[in-house]
This record gives sequence, structure tokens and C-alpha cells, in this order.
Amino acid sequence: MSNYNFKTLNDKEFEILIRDLLSAEMQIEFQNFKSGKDKGIDLRYSTTIDNKIIVQVKHYANSEFAQLKFQLKNSELSKIKKLKPKRYIVATSLELNPSESQEIKEILYPYVKSINDIYWNQRINTMLSKFKDIERNHFKLWFSSSSILTNILNHSSYLKSTYLATELENKISHYVKTEFHDKATAILKTQKILLVTGAPGVGKTTLAQMIILDFINNGYEHLVIEDKISEAENLLSPDENKKQIIYFDDFLGSNIYEILNPRNKENSLIRFISRVRANPNKYLILTTRTTILNQALSAYEKLRYNKLHEESNFEIYLNEYSLLQKAKILYNHIYFGNLDEKYRDYIFQDKSYFKIIEHDSYNPRLIEFFTNKVHLNNVSPENYLNFIMTNLDNPEEIWRSSYENQMDDKERFLLISLFTLRGESSKSILEQAYNARVENEVENFGYKIKHNSFNESLRNLEGSYLKTSYDGKQKTTIISFINPSISDFLINYLKVSNIEKIRLIQGIVFIDQIINIFHPNREDYLNFNKDEGRKYYKSLLKNEEKLREFEDSKRFDLKYLNTLLILFRGVVEKKVIIRLFKNLRLEDIHYSNIDDFLNVFERISYISELNHIILDNWNSIILDLYNSAGDEYRYNRIVDLFDDYSQSYEDFINENNAEVSEILIDYLSETIEQIIVDNITEYEYSPNTEYVQVGHEEYYEETTGFTLDDDIDYIIMDELDIFKDMGFLSKGPYISSSDLRIDSSDLASRLEESYLEYQISSADNYYDDRPRGTNSSTSDSYSDIDRINDLFSD
Repeated sequence: MSNYNFKTLNDKEFEILIRDLLSAEMQIEFQNFKSGKDKGIDLRYSTTIDNKIIVQVKHYANSEFAQLKFQLKNSELSKIKKLKPKRYIVATSLELNPSESQEIKEILYPYVKSINDIYWNQRINTMLSKFKDIERNHFKLWFSSSSILTNILNHSSYLKSTYLATELENKISHYVKTEFHDKATAILKTQKILLVTGAPGVGKTTLAQMIILDFINNGYEHLVIEDKISEAENLLSPDENKKQIIYFDDFLGSNIYEILNPRNKENSLIRFISRVRANPNKYLILTTRTTILNQALSAYEKLRYNKLHEESNFEIYLNEYSLLQKAKILYNHIYFGNLDEKYRDYIFQDKSYFKIIEHDSYNPRLIEFFTNKVHLNNVSPENYLNFIMTNLDNPEEIWRSSYENQMDDKERFLLISLFTLRGESSKSILEQAYNARVENEVENFGYKIKHNSFNESLRNLEGSYLKTSYDGKQKTTIISFINPSISDFLINYLKVSNIEKIRLIQGIVFIDQIINIFHPNREDYLNFNKDEGRKYYKSLLKNEEKLREFEDSKRFDLKYLNTLLILFRGVVEKKVIIRLFKNLRLEDIHYSNIDDFLNVFERISYISELNHIILDNWNSIILDLYNSAGDEYRYNRIVDLFDDYSQSYEDFINENNAEVSEILIDYLSETIEQIIVDNITEYEYSPNTEYVQVGHEEYYEETTGFTLDDDIDYIIMDELDIFKDMGFLSKGPYISSSDLRIDSSDLASRLEESYLEYQISSADNYYDDRPRGTNSSTSDSYSDIDRINDLFSD
């Protein structure tokens, strides 16, 4: 039997569920009542003007029996006597024992004629087990089951205790399932990749999370990419039967440099997408802001060629939310939120909710802000609606007032410290960053520190600006912004304060803090011109010794030099570059630091004092780079270094042909084989069929497998030719398809097996019998305006 507690449904959603169940159970059509007509009636069945059957629905998921009893006895009974129904039914989400059910019957007798006219939690769950189609049609209902919530919590790495059961339940309860959900899910199922784009705050992350939860509930393991797309390569299981869904939020944020780098001829993102598309049991969801995607598309031809933005993109536009959908989002935030009733009343009265949902700046993220009472400390109930409208008129100001007027300095220091750590950090790292910022304020600006100010500030901001969770895998407490728009606010707030940016740089202790938030020209970072860059560079230079204390001593000089060269190119002094470079151990080049080394080598070729060091070790440096590179993007950058340093690539290859060839043959063999497997649908196959008898003289044709029609050796040669056009192979060494370590016969068999699995999976997805519709529609024929008024009626 089902075990739903119905806590993820609001009162109107629960009423619709009861209507559907009773209509199915009794095989008659119950009607919902419009706004203003509920005088003891939630649902009614009648063939005349008489009230044959009246249903009263009481959704008391978080209440006690005493409250239900009081309401029925002191409010509903007098209404029932006026209505004089032939039969009266009570439905409640409470769990009732036999004596409580009997008590309700006695209170409402003779209108409630028997216990059978009382539906409580257990009886409703029994009906849901009977009417599976209704159970499946109510999307949010699925996630009010304790067993389903437990399953989700046990099978998702992205939850990682960031979402405990209560917070997950809260997230689901606020969700309004729209046609966006179905359209996006359809794209994901057909394309294997879903790219969710849109402006900040429109609901990209929420949509992605809800689709993922649905997949988890259907047996998929969920994996999250935290930073670089290169992490994803190790996440995919080699078992093609293992069902996995991978999530990468803001995927261009940390990969934009790689994509926009003009030296980049290929990208690991494209390869990974191909791998996912080729595997029938793997899916990938990406999110990004539309502006960042457009920037990447305009600069990166390979991304445009892949047509990710055309075939797999689902863009959320605010103007595509219907007025009713906006109303439901607002209502859910009020119903499930912590807003006091006296504030709520000012939205409900005079239909003021229309002013909110019809506003041009309506945004789900803003609604979340307005309906959280922690932001209303200085807002009276009488001024609440004006507060909402003022901030809708100036949405960028929603955090400014509390930041400037309701916080002290130590709380602002804590927020900015977390901002420099990308809005999420372990508590211990955040505390180190905070203490360093406070120390700088004490030493240079006369700030007076209070004892235990970190924990005090954390307590004061938790729930309004910050949220705390526990990462069970890492066994550490995680602090993060409660709302992503806080980062957006701080970026814009700090952009106009040059003094605050200098104080920020002076107070950092981790190099990543400056990399995370500063960039000369990227819009979503703190930008600076050359004059400002000189000031920031000098501040960072003064902070060098403090930075050394907190960084890995073996990695510091390379990481610090790389940061200076990327952010302050043309500003950083030659003597500083020389000093830091001479501290480097060139023999330490390996996979974890190759990008830093390449960045440095690409930017210092003009310094004659360092050229002799590099050229004296040229062969060993280049070979170490080759051994550590692992992809064509880096191989191309290595080849470009020969022009930067006026060295002969041809001479190098002649001298080191065997070693370089061995490295590239290993790489090309593995990569080309994977590319071919990832693109199984690009090749031609013939089905292997046989006739199966199903009756005395009846047969049907069954496909038992596929034979690859294309010549596998030509496929390998074609893929190799693509690589030969790239810089790192176009000038040698010469590698032929016969050099590759690919078993063509085995590869052809793998393609045929994978293509059969792909066809079977595609058929399974096509014939998925689980309904994906929104909650069943009402039989009443009235407008969305009426429905909105009904939603906000008591």
C-alpha cells in the first residue's frame, strides 16, 4: 500500500486529489467550487439544485485531531445544517484511529451516516494503491512518500546531506509543475542531453533538480560535476547497463576559459556529450545563463557545430509562465513558507496578488525572497505590499537594504569571504578566510574585533543569507548562500567600490579567492582596467607572504605566478616573474599542474633572462608536457610553444620521434576507439531477424541483433584523418591507422552490441507507460482569473 503523508501538496492540490479519487471510487463526477461559493462545500455532486453529496476537504498534515474536531464542530456543522445534504463526506490528510473516526461521525450525524463517509490518511493511501493512474498523475504526491524520499537521499551524490529529508520535502512542496517540465524531460529522453538556459532566477536549477529527482525515483544513480568537465570522465560507469544521470550546474562558469581560449581546437565537453549520447542508460543535464551561452557560442565553432544549443536546449522565458502558473508559485511560497498570517492577509485582500503576478519583474527568486519572514524585520504588515512592489520596481535592490542597514561589519566580512569562495565552502576554510579578512581590517583600518565573532555572525545570518549542511562523505560542515542572487548582488555592489576591492585583496589568504572573483573583462566577475589592475597587483604582492602560509609550499610559486600572469598581464613586473619562475621545479610537470605550466610558458617567452633556462631544458620540458597532456587541446598548445620560443618542431620530432609517437599512439588509440563507440548511431547497420511462431499459423519477425555495414577499418581511418588536420599531428610525427592499438574486430562487435542496447532502450523510453501530465484538470469550465481567485480564497 502507498504511504504518502501528503505534506508536499498544498490545500488546493490535496482537494483536487480527493476530487479525482472520489470521482473514480464512486463513478460520479464531483465538482470543485469557485471562489466565494464555499459555504461548507469543497466538492459537490448533484443532478439538480439539491445537494445530493457534499465533500469537505481538510488538509491538516501538520496539525492534530483536536484542531480538526474543533473546526468541524464549531464552524462546519452550522453550514451543513443550512445546506441539508443527503450525504456528507469528510476527507482529511490526518491519520485517525477508530475512536476519532467515530467521534467525527457523532459530531456530524445524521449528515455523515457512517464511518465509510470519513476518509483519512490510511484510507486515502488505500485508494491511491487502487487507482494507479491518479497516483501517477499527481507529480508532487510521489515525493510525499517516506520510502521515496529515503530512496532519493540514498541514491544521489548531489544531495550529499545538503538536502536532508525536510529540506528536500520543502523544495518539492514549493515546486509548480508546468509544461516546462514535460517539454524538458522529452528533450532529455530523446537527445540524452538537456541544456537548461535562461536569465537569473527564472527556475533553471529547480527545473533540473525536479527532473533529476524523477529519474532517481526510477532507479538512476545521480552524479554531480562540481567544477571542471574533466571530472565527468571518471564519473561515468563503464557498465553500460548502469543507469546514471549527471548534473552540471552553471557548466560554462568554470570551463569558459578553456572554451574561449583561441588555441583550443577541441574540447573535453564535446567528447563527454558524445559519450553520454551513445550510451542508452546515461543522461546529462547542464544549466547556464543565456548570456554566458551566447558568449561561448559566438567564440567557439565546435560548440555551434555540435548543435547542443539547438537540439538539446530548453530555455525558460519568464513571459512563458502563464498568469495562473505565476499565481501557483506565489501561493506555494505563502502556503509552505514561514510568512505570518498578518502579512499574508495583505496579499489576499483586495486581490492584491494580481499586482504581484502581473508585474513585469515577477521572478520566482524574488517571490522566495518576499515570502521569507527573515527579510521582513523592519517591514510592518501594513507596509508589506508596498515593500514588495517597491522591490519589484527595483529588483536589484532586494539585498541592498538589509546588507547596508541591517548588518554590522563582521557579518558583511563573512558574506564577502564566502563570496570569494564561490558561495560555498567548508566551515573550516570559511573561518580561515574570515579571520584573515578581520585581521586585515584590525591592522589597517582600526576595526575592533569581538571574541567568537565568526560563530556569532554565522548564527545571525543563518536562514536569511546562509544555510548550513553536513557533507557525510567528507565529514565536514558546509556553508553556502541561501540564494544564488546574493552572489549577483555582491558582484554588482563591489564593482563600483574600488576601495572595497583593494581591502578585499589585502584580506585574502587563498589564491583561489582572487581567481574566483576577479577577471579583467568577464562580465560575471569583478572587472578592472589597467590602472585599477596596477593597484590590485601591488596589494596582492604585499600579501604574498600571508598567501604562502596557507597554500601548499610545493605548488605556491607556480599557482601564484600563473594568477599574476592571467589577471595582470602587462602589469606584473619582469623582476617578479623572474623571481617566481626561478623557484619552479621544471621537473615537477605532471597532469595536475600542466595547465598552470602551459599558461606560464605561453606568457613569458619575451623575457630573455628566462629563455636560456627554458631552452637549456627544452627537450625534457616538452617531453614532460607531452607525457602529462592527455588531450589534443594541450597537445596543440605544446606545439604552439615552438613558435613562441623560435624552436624547430621538425628537429624535435626527428630527435624524439619514438617517444612522442608512443605517447600519441596511446592517446589516439584510446580516444578514437571511444569516439567511435560514443557515436554508434552515426553508422549503418542491418538488422539480424528471425521468425518466431506465436500461433498455429502465425509468425512475427523479431530483430535479434545488428550487423555493422560500414567498414570498421575505414571508420578508424576517417577519425584519424580528422586528428591529422590538427596542429599537433599535422607537422608530425607520422602515425597511420595500422599504428593504432585498436582491435577492429572487437570494436565492430562492441558497436553492434551497443546499437542493439540503444534500440531496446529507445523503445522502452518511447513506450514508457508512466503518465507525465500535470495534475488532472477540473471539470469546471471557468477562466484562469477565476482559478487564481479560487486559489487565494480561504
